[in-house]
Amino acid sequence: YKFRDLTVEELKNVNVFFPHFRYSMDTYVFKDSSQKDLLNFTGTIPVMYQGNTYNIPIRLWILDSYPFAP
Repeated sequence: YKFRDLTVEELKNVNVFFPHFRYSMDTYVFKDSSQKDLLNFTGTIPVMYQGNTYNIPIRLWILDSYPFAP
């Protein structure tokens, strides 16, 4: 990661709000079939709907150019 220290700090901030998220490195396969080992975090986000709470599973991939490129 080009901006490793900044990326780690940002992810620590996310961990304050979602401490149950787990971070890992894994191979991401892009639409063009190219592959890259990227950082990702997985967990659930609680969503309220009609008085009930649903834990929605998510996995977010962090590009190696983060945070300066989409």
